[in-house]
Amino acid sequence: MLGLALACASCTSLVTPPRAPRDPTSVFLLREARHVGVVLPAHVDGRVERYVEFGFGDWAWYALERDAWYDVFATVLWPTTGALCRREHPARSERELRAAAHWTELEELTVSRARAEALLERLEREFAARAARSVRIEAYDMSFAPSDRSYWFGDTCADVAADWLEELGCGVSRAPIRMSVRKRGSIARSTGDETNGAVTLPSSGL
Repeated sequence: MLGLALACASCTSLVTPPRAPRDPTSVFLLREARHVGVVLPAHVDGRVERYVEFGFGDWAWYALERDAWYDVFATVLWPTTGALCRREHPARSERELRAAAHWTELEELTVSRARAEALLERLEREFAARAARSVRIEAYDMSFAPSDRSYWFGDTCADVAADWLEELGCGVSRAPIRMSVRKRGSIARSTGDETNGAVTLPSSGL
């Protein structure tokens, strides 16, 4: 068990927010049981109107709900069609967001507002371009649109979230096979703190 835990910890990338970003705003790294995503604020007249979460997954597994145990092999062992995941949170502050997404782990990152708005605009544009083929799954309260990026164990939701965080100006450590992403210095909800030698277990996604 110790060996497994250490192996999992080595597959977690640590995120370092930019120092003193200009015109700062807060974005959030989100983790739940099978998903890692990034939550971006949507501003109207300078104020947060809502938060929009984006993630990445396997199109067949999520959108087509082909999630039987034997479907796992095709999902992770070789590249398959990926899905851009989108979910809105009706919140106007960090407190409201945490209440709205209470089942998740949220880590706040302070970044440049210009970068956050640019990433949100790009992802919204990418999702809208494929909206005609999008699928909404009520069980996840999330919509999925096919992506040009392939999904497999070498390129998961954690890898895509890491790329988005780098677009936001964050530093993201490398990992041999990235299974999760966590803010540097953060404390895991139930497994301890990286600074005192405890091990953080990953949040794996499909």
